[in-house]
Amino acid sequence: MAAAGRRRPLGRRARRDRRPRRRDAGAARRAAGRRALRRLAAARPPSPRPARALRGRAVLLARPRVVAARRPRRRPRRLPVRAPGARPDRPLADLAPQPLRTHAPRGRPRRARAAGERPDRRRAGRRLRGRVGAREDAAPVSAADGPVADGRPAASPAASPAADGRGTDGAGASLRPTLLNPVFWPEVRRGSERAVRSLADGLVARGHRPRLVTSYDGRLPRYDVEDGLGITRLPRVASRYLWRTVADDHAAHHPLATPLLAADPGDLLHAFYPTDATLAVRAAAAHHALGVVRPGGRDRRPPVPVVLSVMGPPDRAWAVAVRGRLEGLVDAARAAQVVTTLSRFAQERVWRTFAVRSEIVPPPVDLDAFCLDPATARHETPTILFASDPAGGAKRIGLLLDALALVRTRRPGTRLLVNRPVDGTLGRRLAAVDGVGLVDLDDREVLADAYRRAWVTALPSTNEAFGLVVAESLACGTPGVAFAGEGPAEVLTGDDVGRIAPEPTPASLAAALLGALELAEDPATPARCRSAVRGLGVPEHTARTLELYARAFAAVR
Repeated sequence: MAAAGRRRPLGRRARRDRRPRRRDAGAARRAAGRRALRRLAAARPPSPRPARALRGRAVLLARPRVVAARRPRRRPRRLPVRAPGARPDRPLADLAPQPLRTHAPRGRPRRARAAGERPDRRRAGRRLRGRVGAREDAAPVSAADGPVADGRPAASPAASPAADGRGTDGAGASLRPTLLNPVFWPEVRRGSERAVRSLADGLVARGHRPRLVTSYDGRLPRYDVEDGLGITRLPRVASRYLWRTVADDHAAHHPLATPLLAADPGDLLHAFYPTDATLAVRAAAAHHALGVVRPGGRDRRPPVPVVLSVMGPPDRAWAVAVRGRLEGLVDAARAAQVVTTLSRFAQERVWRTFAVRSEIVPPPVDLDAFCLDPATARHETPTILFASDPAGGAKRIGLLLDALALVRTRRPGTRLLVNRPVDGTLGRRLAAVDGVGLVDLDDREVLADAYRRAWVTALPSTNEAFGLVVAESLACGTPGVAFAGEGPAEVLTGDDVGRIAPEPTPASLAAALLGALELAEDPATPARCRSAVRGLGVPEHTARTLELYARAFAAVR
């Protein structure tokens, strides 16, 4: 027994056998992975537990219950709750709740009022802004300026809009309107871009300081000054999150434009596109809500009016083609102070589609650039000019090509000059058609010369709000051709300045083109065409726009 219970010393061989063996590293990693999988399979989502209050001076804060393999359960923490006790400097009787009383704001001592004086609830450092458009850095109100009828101090001269060069009516003061358009020259040259440029020229000529916020295909923001118009070009954000949430590509620059306009929207926001109208309304609301932080507190800025110009006659199919376009346009149009359209046709379409009332403001025509030139003669052969973008499906260039074939059967040698498209494939297809030639009409002087030398300007488009190319052609003395029921039909007021095709068919369009070619041979036609658009000049359009600006300012006062 004693011998059996005696411990025998381990020999060298036995001690070597008792040493732990080195296991394979890969096997250890695999085992750890299996254990991790078992823990994840055993875990379940946490379930919230309500807090429990115990007797005494402690509160149990329950934590989420997590059951996992080989994970100890954590106990709730105990937070001591101290009972109120008497202090030497505070008697026990003061611990009872007292009724609320008004206290003077911190940092602003209360001023004793004289007998019969009305309380002045304005902050001591608040700036006076008598009307919309006053600058934020106006002089503070002081009693040295003299009292007024109601006992309040009068406004200082520096606080008036006339003192800082800004006003609301545009008659004698300088305005800083911000124009919004998603694209601009030289990237896109459409009627909207020409209207923005002409309006900016008219505002600059009257002494105002307009600026344009647009986008371009670049990587960094740019600021340029072109003929007195300050242009801020913002890059289009190309992130996957943006394209998942915003479907309209004309809103790709809004993440950069929103804080820019909220910080400095100018005196007024004038949008020329539905997505920019939504941007203008949001930026104006943010600018008004953010306010100015001063020592006395935060002060709201005056509201910034918003003007929306619908440059096309929207319909239901166009509005629902892009996600959020219909809702954004309706909300922006109802939040804007003034909504304008280009023609009666567009006004009725806006009212029928969105139930929004609008004012008719035709786009401006630069009558100085597009004018008569007796030294410029027309082409020897009958020539039809198509100055719009042929890539647009609404312009219906294919219908014009079919009508050209019918016209050439009656008047051989008739040519069709088409504005050269950006797409080279489309340009080659058009150049292959018999009697079709391509011309570059990007320059204004070249475009005006093409109007004067052509016999007829054709615009067979559908859903056209106004037809600026027809108005420019009439200003140069060249008759136009369009379809009935569209916006250009309101520009072609009679058969002495053009022809209206009653039906959108090649035969009807060809008959209208033949009649316009005969009209171009009359020597008195250029003078009649010029007089038809005499009221569409840039000064007249600018004066009308400033009247609407004054109405927008009056609406937010």
